[in-house]
Amino acid sequence: MKRWAKKSGFTIVELLIVIVVIAILAAITIVAYTGIQNRAKASAISASAAQAGQKVLAFGPQNSDVYPTAASFRADLGLAADTPQATYDYYVSTDRKSFCVSVTDTTTTPYTAYAMTQQGQTVAGRCVENLAKPPYPAGGQGSWTGYNSAGGSNASITNSAFDGAREAYRWTASSAGFATTTNIGLEYQGSAIPVQAGEIYSPSIHVRASKAGNYRVISMYRNSSGSGTGDVYGPTVAVPANTWTKLSTAEHTAPGGTDRTSIRAQYVNGTSWSSGDWIEVSGV
Repeated sequence: MKRWAKKSGFTIVELLIVIVVIAILAAITIVAYTGIQNRAKASAISASAAQAGQKVLAFGPQNSDVYPTAASFRADLGLAADTPQATYDYYVSTDRKSFCVSVTDTTTTPYTAYAMTQQGQTVAGRCVENLAKPPYPAGGQGSWTGYNSAGGSNASITNSAFDGAREAYRWTASSAGFATTTNIGLEYQGSAIPVQAGEIYSPSIHVRASKAGNYRVISMYRNSSGSGTGDVYGPTVAVPANTWTKLSTAEHTAPGGTDRTSIRAQYVNGTSWSSGDWIEVSGV
């Protein structure tokens, strides 16, 4: 009489359960590893920014209390050449009494960056220079032109100084005034302010008007041919009569294909306009 050996094994259902458990554990491990890796990168970038900032601060007392120039800072501080893991940005004021130095890891998404200024504190973020400077000084329009979608009897750069130096662009209503969603703003070099797709921006503009009203800033992104790539709006802000008020968007990433933007204040609602009323913008 033959005896058959009894064989045992996993069922298909059991195998599937094991595979699912392994996949879950692998996903948890990958997420945890990525988090640890990102924190390690952030810590390294923060330390590099702090080190660079301390070198700039130490440079001042030894050099007539001024900081390095933008052209010589790398050599003056003995900094290594840029790499994707450590890209340096350095900006210094005209009198060389203020500075901002940052280190950015461009291999992370989004970029990991830390910066230090003359205040001596390391903070998250990257040093950037204003992409375009508002009209300065009064009487010198420079590369700026005004824009308004409503026309008007006096749409021009005026000598109504924004901060004691920079000019304002004034739009004066004719007859019946204008409707809501009217845009008024400043444009750089007759077209727009150059920007880079994928970079983070927070456009702002200052507005003042003869009557109180509600306004918001609009950043109108365009590509090299002038076609729109996306518009970003700031929150609606109540602007008191004859009071300069800053309008800003939240930080956001410039849309793909973008190479320029126009920054304008947009009248939303809140007042009744008549002939002679005006809106001014400046301080982009």
